[in-house]
Amino acid sequence: MKKLNFASTVIAIDAAYVNRLTASLKEFSEKLNFTAKEKGDVVMYVRCILFDAKFPYVLNNQVQVIFTYDKDSELLPDLTPSSLSTELNGVACCDAGYEFLFSSVPTEDLISPEGLFLDLLDILLESKDITQLIVVGDNDVYPESIHQKLVDYIFDINSEKKDIVRMLSKSSAVELPYRWDSALLSIMGAMDKIERY
Repeated sequence: MKKLNFASTVIAIDAAYVNRLTASLKEFSEKLNFTAKEKGDVVMYVRCILFDAKFPYVLNNQVQVIFTYDKDSELLPDLTPSSLSTELNGVACCDAGYEFLFSSVPTEDLISPEGLFLDLLDILLESKDITQLIVVGDNDVYPESIHQKLVDYIFDINSEKKDIVRMLSKSSAVELPYRWDSALLSIMGAMDKIERY
């Protein structure tokens, strides 16, 4: 099997989860005293995620962004560029001094969205290339599965230790063995009419 190469800093994102976050943010923007753009910028979104993770250093200023999606989430309707299969697959761009490398992986009806994201998470956790990992999995559909994968990895004495940040929909009621931040704040940063980042 061919070895997969990754940047040292990787952001893994479940597209269906992002689509629900952006839709909810637009729906409840008045209650939040927040004015949302018609469409947010994907690059600004991943930049906000990166900044929220607060990594002290990013090797070569290079960040790999990997989306997973199924046929219902191939488009990011509230973000631009929006097509994961054509506009956000195998492309790179520079922003705020970083190079963001985008790739997107479809389920192709062979596996569930949850199964695909968790399989990707296994690969990323096992990779010796990666030292910093941001996990934006679906906190509504399979939160415990993500948590268990991260816990198993962290407490495996044979695992290569990584700096892991998980983006959560809401704060955890219990102490977690990994760092976390708000998944909503990065979306708000990308969708806000007033640029805050």
